[in-house]
Amino acid sequence: SEPCGGFLDASDAGYITTPGYPLEYPPHQNCRWVITAPEPSQRIVLNFNPHFEIEKLDCRYDYIEIHDGNSETADLLGKHCSNIAPAPIISSGPSLHIKFVSDYAHQGAGFSLRYEIFKTGSDCSRNFTSPSGLIESPGFPDKYPHNLECSFIIVVPASMDVTLTFLTFDLENDPLPGGEGDCKYDWLEVWDGLPG
Repeated sequence: SEPCGGFLDASDAGYITTPGYPLEYPPHQNCRWVITAPEPSQRIVLNFNPHFEIEKLDCRYDYIEIHDGNSETADLLGKHCSNIAPAPIISSGPSLHIKFVSDYAHQGAGFSLRYEIFKTGSDCSRNFTSPSGLIESPGFPDKYPHNLECSFIIVVPASMDVTLTFLTFDLENDPLPGGEGDCKYDWLEVWDGLPG
């Protein structure tokens, strides 16, 4: 079987897949990848292909496990199986440890994920102090880029209220609406006051 695992540099975005993806992954796999960003202040984001299929049985036999550091002793960010791809995963520091395990029976298509350095989008955050104005997502009316985290702060005199009127609103839909599936991938939050 083809080797799997290795040490990866996040300077260039890349992909990690189960051996043979999207065909069934082989049995008896124990693959480990460590992704590291060049700067200690950088973080890494993982985005999973929706075509995700790992034997489900409580993630006991086949699973992917992501740790927030360069080894299995780091905090666990997620252990996944089934046919629902995980939401994007972001490290707290410059490295991630990924482990994929399969047993002797019941294989699936496995997973494919893209890794890259997480950009917090400080260039898309702005403060607004005019009595009226227009706030747009980066790139509007074209699609906004991946991996943004923008903060818009509107400041007006204490005697004034702020009214928001949405002219266009189109964010990524969740495949499974309802319950915990709400706004898993892309979202807009509106806070009355400054977020605590």
